[in-house]
Amino acid sequence: MKFVVLASGSKGNCIYIETQNHKILVDVGIAYSNAKTRAEKLGIDLSEVDAIFLTHSHIDHIYGLTQFLKQTKATVYASYDTHKYLDHKYKYYNSLGNIKVIEADALYNILDFSVVPLQLVHDFPCFGYYFIHEEKTLMIATDTGIFPEKYTSLLEATDALIIEANHDIDTLINSDRHQMLIDRILSVQGHMSNTATHYLLKHFLKERTKIIVLAHVSEECNSDDEIERDIIKPLDFKGDIYIARQHQALPMIEVK
Repeated sequence: MKFVVLASGSKGNCIYIETQNHKILVDVGIAYSNAKTRAEKLGIDLSEVDAIFLTHSHIDHIYGLTQFLKQTKATVYASYDTHKYLDHKYKYYNSLGNIKVIEADALYNILDFSVVPLQLVHDFPCFGYYFIHEEKTLMIATDTGIFPEKYTSLLEATDALIIEANHDIDTLINSDRHQMLIDRILSVQGHMSNTATHYLLKHFLKERTKIIVLAHVSEECNSDDEIERDIIKPLDFKGDIYIARQHQALPMIEVK
């Protein structure tokens, strides 16, 4: 199993995952043309995508959906709430015929993956995902104010982790953002801070995990230096740590 974060942040999110037989996406929050350009540089043909898993219906996760559906034959997997929102937003949505409702905490065998949707804590019903392929595991948990305790056992059994590290608390509080937005981000239904992410990784990460991608990083209220100070340096992680970017793709990462 290989994966690459094509885009991550408040302006759009898209993660690509492949096996020898199948290609999937988690979220399509950027334009198809933009994603295609980034993917082609890595030798990826997005027109061959078999499935799209949506975390939730905020625009930075669904922006490119109609374009992706026109360019691929992908089936869309998402929660009932997300499908309901999309059906309201796009009147023809349910007529597409290639949409599937999935529920949190159930185990699904889809293509050559086993998949568990994770119920995260956000201001709109939001899924994370736990993918299993040939005994290798990848967890995606972004857009959540806290990491639900019930999933720590899955975290401990994760080979590769894409986890939110949205903001430095002091930088956010002292930013010029409206107080209502600051309060929303800091709430349990908002976004995880560097401090929260470090605590989670320090207390629940096991030796099995060899890859960490820090994602949904705020361009205004976080920085590489703050992430290095708050997470990477004190964690002393022995594997590989990447910081996902908003405007460029990471390299392809293999889960070994």
